[in-house]
Amino acid sequence: MLNLVFKGFRAAKLEDKLPLASNLIVSNVPGPQLQLYMAGAKIEHIVPVGPLTVGMGINVTVFSYDGNVDVGIQADPDLVEDPWEILDGAKAELDRLLAASGWVAPAPKTDAPAAKQKADAAVPPGGSSSGSAE
Repeated sequence: MLNLVFKGFRAAKLEDKLPLASNLIVSNVPGPQLQLYMAGAKIEHIVPVGPLTVGMGINVTVFSYDGNVDVGIQADPDLVEDPWEILDGAKAELDRLLAASGWVAPAPKTDAPAAKQKADAAVPPGGSSSGSAE
């Protein structure tokens, strides 16, 4: 229903006539710091999805859960030409921050399969990997 309201708002070009309060929202939502389960399955990450309203170009929501930090980015394709550029820039800055802090990858977990151990060792908790768009 809300989607139809926004489509009507856009069709009437009201965003051109009414001033916007913002075109970017960034929020940080602290989540539970204990392990959660759903139907007996361990929840490993909670990917946040924040609201993207009419005329808003980008919404970035950060959500922490059980020692991890996950980031969700929504972008209006009519207002943001290349949203992947935002993700690439954020990853580059996170990598610079980790390098400046002297962060060292932890030793692989012994109970995980070898391929997963290698992938996990390359990613800081809540961080990003070169092939990931999470």
